[in-house]
Amino acid sequence: MRLMGKTGVVVEHLERKCAEQVITKSVGMIQEREFVNLVLPWIVAAVRKVKLGISIKREILYALEDLLRDEKFQLDDLQVSEINRICNIPVSYTHLRAHETSLHLVCRLLLEKKKKKKK
Repeated sequence: MRLMGKTGVVVEHLERKCAEQVITKSVGMIQEREFVNLVLPWIVAAVRKVKLGISIKREILYALEDLLRDEKFQLDDLQVSEINRICNIPVSYTHLRAHETSLHLVCRLLLEKKKKKKK
């Protein structure tokens, strides 16, 4: 933790595996509401600059959305803005299709069928 504070945000200079480990630990700290002001910039930088796996991205989104909903924890306007930007990152249709469950598939097929009827 001391090193994170002294070096500044350098997550994009780490190897991907190391960056993912740092971010996974950082997400855990956010979930525990520990060192949020220190690890939040690292998470923001990682989302913007590092190719992270889908499971880590999902963990990040869940943790940040939970942090936004926590009325006990006070975030400043800049932090809220950064979190909102992260939570609204566009994802490609192909990427979504690659991770859909059978329930999502049924919903998607029903929506496509409904669209065809309207045309």
